[in-house]
Amino acid sequence: MENAKKNIQMIDLLKFIAAIMVVCIHSEPISGNEWFNFLVKNILCRIAVPLFFISSAYFIRKSTVNKEGNLKGKIVHLLKNYLFWSVVFLPIGLDWINQNLSISPSLYPAALLFGLVYSGTYYHLWYIPAFILSVVIITKARQYISYKLIFLIAAALYFVGSLETYYGLITIDWVKEIFDGFIHLFFTTRNGLFYGMIFTAIGFFIYDYEQKLLTFKKYFKWALLFLGSLLFLEGVIVYNMLRLDCNFLIVLIPFSFVLFLWGITSEIKLPFNTVKLRALSHYYYFIHPICIVILFEIGNAFNLSFFNKGLTGFLLSYLFTHLLSVFLIKLKEQQVGRGIWLSSFLSGAVFTTVIVGCIYIFETASVPIQFELASCVLISQIIILAALISKLISLRRKRNIYSLG
Repeated sequence: MENAKKNIQMIDLLKFIAAIMVVCIHSEPISGNEWFNFLVKNILCRIAVPLFFISSAYFIRKSTVNKEGNLKGKIVHLLKNYLFWSVVFLPIGLDWINQNLSISPSLYPAALLFGLVYSGTYYHLWYIPAFILSVVIITKARQYISYKLIFLIAAALYFVGSLETYYGLITIDWVKEIFDGFIHLFFTTRNGLFYGMIFTAIGFFIYDYEQKLLTFKKYFKWALLFLGSLLFLEGVIVYNMLRLDCNFLIVLIPFSFVLFLWGITSEIKLPFNTVKLRALSHYYYFIHPICIVILFEIGNAFNLSFFNKGLTGFLLSYLFTHLLSVFLIKLKEQQVGRGIWLSSFLSGAVFTTVIVGCIYIFETASVPIQFELASCVLISQIIILAALISKLISLRRKRNIYSLG
């Protein structure tokens, strides 16, 4: 697509919408109607993660295709980012282990190490190790085999992983026993091998063959409508069968492929700068679970069902996520003055008041408080404090450079 202008703005917008979809998936049911809730959360919103895989893979391929050293730098950057957020989410990760796994405290380090390399220290962090693994595999595979064979292998692995969704179709006893054993040990097939490889391969392929793919541009819109109808039909089928989860949908593969192609070749011009949308998408992904948990527990403490249920619960979770994200972005952009320190202090005071109030309400009602709330409030404070420290270090470096000059 060297001779055609790429619409990066549209990709930014699609990823921003996808980030909101992720918040929706992880929120409580948005409707009392079971079918409508399934349609929104487990069909429509499932396009989000494949889009992130394809987009990230495309841009990594773009920056590393003829520069092998760049790949190492990209992976190191991802790992640093991942390790930071993994440490930040350690409190709530430890709480999850305590509540869901019957293991000795002496095995907690091993459980956390497993989470770090496979599923993340909290549920939403699985994406980064999965993406890193899939990028490494596809990059190495491209040195020895063709895309045709890569797609064949990746599709086969995806179909194996999709047994999580199509669990009710397993009729062979020994296959079911093997799959049950895998799920018992690893909890899910949603990882870089079974899930990420196919979408990462698509991202690489689109970059490598974009000139040829561009000749089909006039069909992208109609292909999206057709594949969207098939995705809806697949959702109807899945809704009526036994399933463990709904991460894997077969039609997501071609639909996500065409969606990214349509987005990056779109001639729609957006009347605003999308750089901030890119930053918001980043923070939405990392901090939305904190906001969801805090609002959920507040709703329980004060018997405010609209805080954690239905459409209002999702909208409040999104609003909370957005405000905290905007705060962090502004913190990085501006000088650290009295206003920033004051707002940080006030936010800390509000969070502390909330947790103390909730503890009081729970104890008064003789209801055990969920430790997740305390963990999430602590994490919120860590994020704000880390952003402040990072900004201060950056400013100090600039001042040192200026004084040396």
